[in-house]
Amino acid sequence: MKALHRSPAVALTAAALGLLAACSSAPQKLNPTPEGISYSFDDGDDLPKVTNRAMAYCQSIGKTAKLQNVSQTDGKSIAIFDCTSKS
Repeated sequence: MKALHRSPAVALTAAALGLLAACSSAPQKLNPTPEGISYSFDDGDDLPKVTNRAMAYCQSIGKTAKLQNVSQTDGKSIAIFDCTSKS
């Protein structure tokens, strides 16, 4: 009977770990400020996603996002955006 109680717990734990692993590969917001924002991401295909996120962030503070740099660190890409005043 104990095995029956452990099986759901093990399944729930495995599902939770799977969700955490999935979240860790998603782009992560780093250091948001009124001057800009950065994102860390794994996949080069995520650059359009982080660009859209940066545009939304900068727009929320009345500014426009401008990509400054993309660099590689420890197998991750870091995209740095400036939030500039709208002209």
